[in-house]
Amino acid sequence: IVPELTRWQVLGVRYIVTQRNLNDPRFQLLRQDGTKNLYELDALVRLPRAFVVQGIVPAPSQAAALNLLNDVNVRTTAVVLSPTGPLLGLDRRDDPHSFDQSVRVPEDFPSPDFPVRIVEADADSVVVDATLASPGLLVLDDVDYPGWLATVDGVPTQIFRADGIVRSVYLTSGKHEVRFWFEPPGLALGSWVSAETPILLEGLVILEVALRVLWLIGLGGWWLYRSRRNQTI
Repeated sequence: IVPELTRWQVLGVRYIVTQRNLNDPRFQLLRQDGTKNLYELDALVRLPRAFVVQGIVPAPSQAAALNLLNDVNVRTTAVVLSPTGPLLGLDRRDDPHSFDQSVRVPEDFPSPDFPVRIVEADADSVVVDATLASPGLLVLDDVDYPGWLATVDGVPTQIFRADGIVRSVYLTSGKHEVRFWFEPPGLALGSWVSAETPILLEGLVILEVALRVLWLIGLGGWWLYRSRRNQTI
């Protein structure tokens, strides 16, 4: 559904190894090894791992989002799955063709008005510094998946699925620290169980001791009752 070049852009692909001959100026041939060719996407085509856009096109479903990617410039516009909230300051349009497609992205993309820097990147966490002259959508070319959470300046924020597969967050103007981290579904329950297990075990031990004491007291009372009854008889 999605054009091949657009897929590579969205996922941050830089190098392609293929047996095909990509006769396209946007692909620079770096090396040939038998039937295998190593290409690099031109710098004016590929996307950085994190960048800011100000145009968004809402999509009501995943299928609709993938179809809309045929008609948007992913360097300036993001297709956002079921966006909620006003997202003030963004250029939101239902028809991607209403954007001026003739506008050429400057060679210094990402724009110097929206500097973005990845401060930390691990398998389960990413920290991004972003300074925005006006509100925008920070797009990260990491795959969106249940369990990813995000904060902006320490405050929890919503993650929007952008371009059918990657993560994004809304930012107001100014300087921000955005933190993404992965927390597997069910981890919170597991952590609670792990934390509470010693307390539960301690409670069970206390309950067992209490029941034993009560049993001994009851047994002693029964023995005393039987002894007095026998003496009476």
